[in-house]
This record gives sequence, structure tokens and C-alpha cells, in this order.
Amino acid sequence: MNLSKQHNGLVAIACLTLSLPLQVQAQTGTDDDSSGRMIEEVVVTARRKTESLQDVPLSVSAMGAEKLEQAGIDTAFDIQGNTPSFTISASTVGRSTPFLMIRGQRVNDFVLTVDPAVSVYINEVPIARVQGLGVMAVLDTESLEVLKGPQGTLFGKNTTGGALVIHSKRPGQEFEAGAKFTSGNLNQRKMQGDVNVPITDWLAVRGAVVSEERDSSITDRDGGEGWYNIDDRAWRLSAMFSFEQFESTFFADGFETDNRGSTSALSWVDPDGAANLVTMGGMQAALERQQAGGYYETESNIEDSYERVETYGLSNTSTYDFDNGIRAKVVMGVREVDLQSRYDLDGSNEEVVSLTQPTEAEQESFELQFQSDLFEGCVDWTVGGLYFKEEGNDSIAATLLGLETFLSYEIENKSRSFYGAATWHILDDLRLAVGLRQTVDKRSIVLGPPAEGSGEETFNDLSGMDALLGFMRNVIQSKNKPRAFIFIDEIEKM
Repeated sequence: MNLSKQHNGLVAIACLTLSLPLQVQAQTGTDDDSSGRMIEEVVVTARRKTESLQDVPLSVSAMGAEKLEQAGIDTAFDIQGNTPSFTISASTVGRSTPFLMIRGQRVNDFVLTVDPAVSVYINEVPIARVQGLGVMAVLDTESLEVLKGPQGTLFGKNTTGGALVIHSKRPGQEFEAGAKFTSGNLNQRKMQGDVNVPITDWLAVRGAVVSEERDSSITDRDGGEGWYNIDDRAWRLSAMFSFEQFESTFFADGFETDNRGSTSALSWVDPDGAANLVTMGGMQAALERQQAGGYYETESNIEDSYERVETYGLSNTSTYDFDNGIRAKVVMGVREVDLQSRYDLDGSNEEVVSLTQPTEAEQESFELQFQSDLFEGCVDWTVGGLYFKEEGNDSIAATLLGLETFLSYEIENKSRSFYGAATWHILDDLRLAVGLRQTVDKRSIVLGPPAEGSGEETFNDLSGMDALLGFMRNVIQSKNKPRAFIFIDEIEKM
């Protein structure tokens, strides 16, 4: 079966902006020449150019490297405590495959046929799959911006909820080196380091690494290893070339984890439901054990649950400043994601619902952009285009009350867009902004062979898929009863 869909979009936007004083979270410092305090300027790239946050007519939360350090932000999960309307949580797969939400906009799925409502950009490259983001978002990061609300005129890729924009530290002309060791409860051990080395006056390189281990925060009442442990390793390398009007920066990064993944906790069971009847009251007994044991422990019939992730990326951003004042920018990127996961959905030691999901994906993108201003800065403009392509294989092996069903498919997602925006600075505090964007998305899905590591020779048996979906709708999420199961997010024992 081959399904494809093509969508053409044309959007035009015009707005009149009146600049008013804004309250922003800014870094503060003490002026050596006076006893007063001063507010440092917050610089963002929410409109694909460097400008003060107070000049941006958008809802943006921004944090620089110093703010991230002061706030104790060690992973992307810590960002939500410092950013209103932004939430990030572990998915049903595990903490290395997070869900992002802005103003309630979130897609509760991570399959290749669905794009997230909150787009992620790392060094201006759109990231389709967020595996490993919890670590990579704050590894050697220069700035982090949360753009709230629909984006698209200048960001090319569709997004309905907002965007998380991450800029890594670029190599500089001063030697720097640092290391940090952290330990905590549950035998947490985290080591990280970075170094910046100038080679010549036109070449500098930089590197950063992090490794973290921690025992499980959710225990197995049957004496197993538990879930939500940490075993992460990540690195990032960069090199910057600078020749007068030309500048080019390369970034390479990688992330690996091999942990116990996620689990579920029973919150309600229908005594007359199929799950309880087939297990001869086993689900009701499991619920009683869950209620007696508490929230920090649960059980599972799967002994080898896991979340294994490997991601690797390479990108380049190059700019050239022409003599006539026009700046040309090229942004290129490639990324590979390999996810292997197995987890229990019923929160009991009965064989009710469990999933094995191997996923492989590759993406590539190319963006060309031009920026300048007219009439001595009275009007500034940006035009550009983006090409994006993603290919991958997604497989699902589900067990439902002893019934096994398999599904596998290959996808190809393509997107190309052209955009332009201009701002007329009528007065110091009055601006007129217009924008135009055209996007063409093409998606295809083909039922095919399983991804490597699925453990199945064929994934064309769909006989149990309708039963699985019906069970999820009618038993787990009954409209007339509370949810039968709730998923445990990242909760650590204190």
C-alpha cells in the first residue's frame, strides 16, 4: 500500500507594531563606575537576525549561557522551570524521547508520519526527531530561545505551537578549558568538559563532552532493575573559519544512551473489562498492589525493557557580506537517528499490552538566505528558501492479551518553501512588518520490511492492529470512566 499526500500553502502576513517597554528576564550586573545596577541587553535571533529582545514584536523567552548556568539548567527538562508556557516531559518510550509543549500545543506521538507541534532548531537547522534533545539542548550552549505561537514566515518549516531555537557556542580566538563533576542521589555521576583552541587568526576549534549515569528512579516491586535510569553520553565538535567578509562554522555532534526506558502505573481497572477477565482478576490484583506500594514503584511482565538511542549530526553555517551591504547565508545539515525501544503499557506483571518499536530516520536540509536594508536602514528585508528531506523506517510489534500484531512502514517526507519579510521603521517606536511564505509538503508512506532490531521477519500481519486500537480506545481511555492507566514521567526520589 502506497499513500501520498501533497499540500501547497500560501501565507501572507502584515502587521503594524508599536514598540512599548517590555518586562524581560535579563542578566544584571554591577557597574564598576557607579553604585547602581544596570540591565544588560538581551540579544535574540527570533527573526533570523541578531537584535535586541525589546525590538522584537514576538513572545520570546531567552536565556544565555550565563543565565543557564545561574539557573542550574543541566538538561532540557530544567528549561520549563524558567520559561512560562513551555513544558517538556518524558514520552512513553523514555526520557531520551521527550514531548515538547508550548501553550498547550503538543503532539502525543513520535512516529515518523507526524511532525511535532513545537519545532526544534539547532544552529539554524530544523530537527525533525528530538531523540537526545534532553542532553543536546544544553551541551555547550550559547543561547536558548523559546518562540511562542505559530512560526513559519522566516522559519520555513511548519510549526503550530512554537519553536525551540538553540545556538551552540562557536569557537573563539581565546584559549578556554573547563571541567565539571556532579554527584547526587540514586548514585548519580555526571562529568562534563569543554575546550576552545585558536589555531590561527582565521581558524579556531572547540569541543565539549558529557557523560552521566544514575540508578533507576522508579523501582520494580518484584526486585528487577527498575526504570528511568540514566546512561547518557554526548559530544559536540566545531570549527570556525573567518576571512574578512566570509565566515563558516562547522558543527558535529553525537548522542548515545542505553537505559531501561519507561514504564506505566495502574490508576484504575474495570472489574468487568476484557483485561481483567482474561487475566482472571490479575489486573485488579495488580491495581491493589500498586495502590499499596505507592507512586515510586510499579511492576511489569517485561524483563528486558529498554530505550537505546544513537543520533549523529553534521551542519554548516556560512555567511558572506557583499560590498553593497547584502549578507548571504547558507545553512546545511544532515542527521541520523536510531531508536530501539521496548516497554510495558499496562503497569502489571500480566501480559496485557507491550510494544517494541525500532525506528530509523535520516534527514538533510539546505537553506539559502539573503538579508539587507534600504534607505539607510529605514527598511530591512529578508528573503530565502528551504529544502528539507527525511527518509526512515518505523516498526511496531505489539502484544495484546497474548495476541501479537506487527506493522512496519517506510516514509519519505519532503518540504520546500520560499519566504520573505520586510520591516518599515516608520518612527522609533512604530514599525510596519509584512511577510510572505509559500510551502509545499509531500509525504509518502509504504508498507514494507521492519527496521533492523525488530526481531521479526515480516511486518505485514495487521490482523491484530484493529484489536489493539480498539482496546486502547475502549478499555484504556473509556469516555465514561477514568483512564485505566497513566504514564509515569520523570520523577526522582528525594
